Amino acid sequence: LSPFKEDFYKDTIKTAIQFLDLGSLHIGLSLQIESSADMRSLNYQYRNKDQPTDVLSFPIYDELVDSNFKNRGTIEIGDLYICPEVAIIKAKQGNKTLEQEYYFLIIHGFLHLLGYDHERSEQDEKLMFELQNKIIDLLN
Repeated sequence: LSPFKEDFYKDTIKTAIQFLDLGSLHIGLSLQIESSADMRSLNYQYRNKDQPTDVLSFPIYDELVDSNFKNRGTIEIGDLYICPEVAIIKAKQGNKTLEQEYYFLIIHGFLHLLGYDHERSEQDEKLMFELQNKIIDLLN
């Protein structure tokens, strides 16, 4: 179901970890590739939106980004779900390669797992999207 090998996902997350200076932290997360039907079900169950979506993040911590977690050693941060079917559509709509779309989805979801939230305020949106764009620029 996944268009990429496991190393693609790991390397993308590693780039984000290095950029965010989290290298001393052992971060654990679950990354799932889901069908459009399963993503629609999850999106409805957790966000009350009855349509499939490209990425969903389920962080364990609400405010991990604002807490002092850099000295904790190992930390599980949550679950990330990606839907290839929706990603393909979004890539075409955005005139991007599938690889570029996946970089966006992985980094966007990863930042949510760390506690960044573009829906919280304009300031948070600006911060999250700046970080996201800088990391994606490193990957492209």
